[in-house]
Amino acid sequence: MSLILLESLANNAIIRPSDGATVNFLASGRKNGRVKGAAISLSGRTFTMAEGTLIARGHRIKCDASTQILDLSGATLPASETAYRLIARISRSGDSGSLTITHQLASSSLNNDPIDEGNGTYDLSLGTFLMGPNGVYDFSDALPTVTGSSSGGSSSPPRGWRSSDTARGAC
Repeated sequence: MSLILLESLANNAIIRPSDGATVNFLASGRKNGRVKGAAISLSGRTFTMAEGTLIARGHRIKCDASTQILDLSGATLPASETAYRLIARISRSGDSGSLTITHQLASSSLNNDPIDEGNGTYDLSLGTFLMGPNGVYDFSDALPTVTGSSSGGSSSPPRGWRSSDTARGAC
């Protein structure tokens, strides 16, 4: 699988994966979704994600090439049409994290732990689909596009600011 949970990489740096997730979550305006690309499609009983990046509570999920993310070809089809949710599940324990792509009944609750602050499990809903006696169909992508913080400041200097202010330590 070509999916990588970037905030789980072990390193010897002072900034830990949880620190990076916290910064990312604040920079995204506390939003979850698609940062770039990462379109999800359904063909038969197989879900595929295109190259791109998702963000969930500050944890970036990078797909470096078109990748099969879930294959339901071995799943037993329900006798009646049933709604399901496709999810990216991120589990955190200390500085390690794991990513699983799975599905669950659409009526089931999602895990909503604040994993940017520490341990727990967070489910990012990727979309919904139906599964019934005729197969898997009607996938609907649920991911909004994340464009950054709406509470961020202006890119202009503060009112009354002069370029000489930085030399005097005013900024």
